[in-house]
Amino acid sequence: MSASELNPLLAEEVLTALQAARRGAEAAATVGSSLDVEALVSRSYTAEMRVGSHRATVVFAAGLADSGIAHGEHLDIRAAVSLRHRVPLTLSYGLVSTDSGASWTVALSRSGRGWLASAQQMLEAARPRVTEIAHDPEHRTGLAPVIDAARHVAALRALFALRQEREQLARAAARTLAARAVLDRYGYSEADLRRLGTHLARLAPANRSLIGW
Repeated sequence: MSASELNPLLAEEVLTALQAARRGAEAAATVGSSLDVEALVSRSYTAEMRVGSHRATVVFAAGLADSGIAHGEHLDIRAAVSLRHRVPLTLSYGLVSTDSGASWTVALSRSGRGWLASAQQMLEAARPRVTEIAHDPEHRTGLAPVIDAARHVAALRALFALRQEREQLARAAARTLAARAVLDRYGYSEADLRRLGTHLARLAPANRSLIGW
């Protein structure tokens, strides 16, 4: 069997393996587990704090969005602060950890009444208190289930990214094999083809039919 005949077969094998891996992953997702996912995603921790002279309640929960402030190995938790400063205010914070939950940094913050100057003042004033609670040993036990949920979500993001990279790699492998088969079929010198490509690239700016080179 010649190389030109072998390469399409290899490409077919790559695609077949990809399809099998996808079916296996889908089947694995349906296998029973002891993990209570509904309880996992609803975990939260509530604490009381003061922002200046104002009493406030803060609720911590895992960040569940697939895209947002956390990527890769980073953990993402959200803090919702409720207080009254002339009017009821809700302040939201997104905290990120790059060391598996040992420390946290506020990556984003916003107020439900962003047009009020007092809301922006409270948003800045509450930020350090939220960070303090996230690092306070007295709150670690209460925060532990939330951080554990954040780890699960981070692992899920990584799993999705891994699947996407595997699919892209398989497609790239198939395209590589197909391109190699074309070169083998026509038998041209790679040096000559590179010279041709360079010449077409020079002609392309003046010839719209050559766009892409």
